Amino acid sequence: MPIIKPSEAQPEYDVAIVGSGAGGGQMAYTLTLAGLKCVMLEAGRSYDPATETPMFQTPQQGPLGGGSTPDKPAGFWDSMSVA
Repeated sequence: MPIIKPSEAQPEYDVAIVGSGAGGGQMAYTLTLAGLKCVMLEAGRSYDPATETPMFQTPQQGPLGGGSTPDKPAGFWDSMSVA
């Protein structure tokens, strides 16, 4: 996610989106495609999903090492629900 310095910020935006999660990201995408100027405010740290998200790494690096739980017999993964 690009980060802008205060000196690079526009004086006005059409929309301020708080949070860059799934909802905020989709909202920013949709509104900018419609031509609105959006600013997204995020309090979380910057991270690289390719190196820090267990679903992109090996099973040994996933939560619980990919082991099963009573409600997820096929294994527990961060962004994937297994029935």
